Amino acid sequence: MTELDNYQALRAWCAKILEHDGHTCPHVEQARYLPEQATVMCGCGYAAIRPEPAGELEYTARDPIQSALGLIDATKIYTPDEVERHILDVLARLETGALFERECILREERALDAWNRTYWRAIAETSASSEIKRKAAGMMACVEDDTAREKHESVMLRKAVQATMHNLRAVLSGYQSVAKSVAVAYQGGGAPGQHDRGGRAW
Repeated sequence: MTELDNYQALRAWCAKILEHDGHTCPHVEQARYLPEQATVMCGCGYAAIRPEPAGELEYTARDPIQSALGLIDATKIYTPDEVERHILDVLARLETGALFERECILREERALDAWNRTYWRAIAETSASSEIKRKAAGMMACVEDDTAREKHESVMLRKAVQATMHNLRAVLSGYQSVAKSVAVAYQGGGAPGQHDRGGRAW
C-alpha cells in the first residue's frame, strides 16, 4: 500500500461522509477530515459531522483480552475512523480491564489467605515428627479442600491479566502513532508529493 493509495482512500471516505449528509458539489474531491472536531470539510467550506454517534459501555469489570473489534488488515486501505474505533476499543478495555485486574488481585489475596490457613492448621494438627512429613500433611490438606487449586489459578490469572494490560498500553501507543500519520494525510491540501517541506505548492 502506497501513500497515494491511502490518500485516495481517505478522499473517497470523506466523499461518502458528505454524501451521507446530503451534500454533493464539484469540490467534494478536495474534502478533508478534521480529527479534532470529528468533522469532514468539503472543498467548498461545507462541514459534515461524522455520522456514527459514540455509544456507551457499562463500566464493569471485563477481561481485557476480549476485543469488540477485529484486527485491522494491514494489506488493505484503512481510514481514520477505523483507527479511531480501535483506539476507543483499547481505551475501553484498559478502563474495564483495570476493574477486572483489581478483582483478580483481591481473588488472589483471598486464595493465598485460605491456603495459608489450611496449610498451617494441618501442620499444627499433624502428629508427624519430621519436617518433610509435616509439610506433606499441610500440602495434602490444601489439595483436599481445593485451596491449592484456587491458589494456583488465582495467581496465574492475575499474572495473565497484568501482562495483557501492559501489552494493551503498548498497542494503544501504536494505534495513536498510526492515527497521527493518517490524520496528516487527511489534513493535507493536495495529493502526497505536491507540497514542499515549507508547505508551498509545486
